[in-house]
Amino acid sequence: MLNIDSTIFIQVINFLIIIAVLNWLLVKPTLRILEERRVRVEGSEEEAGRLTAQADKNIQEYEQNLNEARISAGREKERIRMEGIERENEIIKAAREQSRKTVEDMKTKIEKEAREASTVMKQEVKSLSLEIAEKVLGRSI
Repeated sequence: MLNIDSTIFIQVINFLIIIAVLNWLLVKPTLRILEERRVRVEGSEEEAGRLTAQADKNIQEYEQNLNEARISAGREKERIRMEGIERENEIIKAAREQSRKTVEDMKTKIEKEAREASTVMKQEVKSLSLEIAEKVLGRSI
């Protein structure tokens, strides 16, 4: 049978001392390490969340800047195209004006040459007529 004597008190004291020592050597350091790990994990999760939010914001800004650049490039392209059309119209207008002036100059030159030719032909006709008349009549007029 089981006898309860003074050794039970020594065993209880011994058990309490072992629990206190194990608590001090094992349990408290293990709990402290687990708490530090939990804090680091939470901090890492918060940092990861913050970095993800920052990355999302940066991507959104990049896409917005890219869209603005596309719009700006489209406007610039349209402006350059319109300048090209305006320049083309100016060149065509100048070429038409130059050709009109050239045609007018040629008409004027042709009219002048026609008048000169007409004058020369009238003089030739007079002299030929006079010469023919002299030959037909056989005398000088």
